[in-house]
Amino acid sequence: MVIYTDRLVQNIREEIEKLGLEQHTYLFFTGDNGTHRSVITQTVDGLVAGGKSLTHEYGIHVPLIAYAPGQIQEGVVSRALTDFSDVLPTFLAIAGLERPDKPKIDGKNLLPVLMGQQPQIRDFIYGYYWKRGRDPLSVYEYVRTHDYKFYRTGELYDPVMDPEEIFPLGSDQYAEQIKLMTGYLNTVRQVK
Repeated sequence: MVIYTDRLVQNIREEIEKLGLEQHTYLFFTGDNGTHRSVITQTVDGLVAGGKSLTHEYGIHVPLIAYAPGQIQEGVVSRALTDFSDVLPTFLAIAGLERPDKPKIDGKNLLPVLMGQQPQIRDFIYGYYWKRGRDPLSVYEYVRTHDYKFYRTGELYDPVMDPEEIFPLGSDQYAEQIKLMTGYLNTVRQVK
């Protein structure tokens, strides 16, 4: 699947170049979730099972690749926190359009990160997942920083050291982090 997808992206790049549009085109590539749980991938860290429909790192952490010759520096890897709410503001900025007042748009413009002007645009990302057809009270809601992931239910994890969220961090030892993360979660949930 990866080889086939890579070939399709190459076809798109070749067509953009053939049409002479490479200096006027941004090409973005991303995914909406991890691979199916039956897919096992060999990584430098060992074997990793897919996490589709799960909220741990193997279910939500996906690549975002942006290509724009002369605009985005090639080969740069960023650790900036982003989510899909950032796509619309970024595309509006690329098109030179103003952000509308309504509806309210929560996303951030990624261009400063892509252009190397800022290392990041947000302190945290927010996630909300409700498995369709399941108990409506079975909702996974969380905030994620570079160092921690905190669920509305109170569990705190280190997503780098524990990407499958097997070992929650103790609330006494991490009281300050939990307070900070609770604040982030509450800012998202505020009704305006």
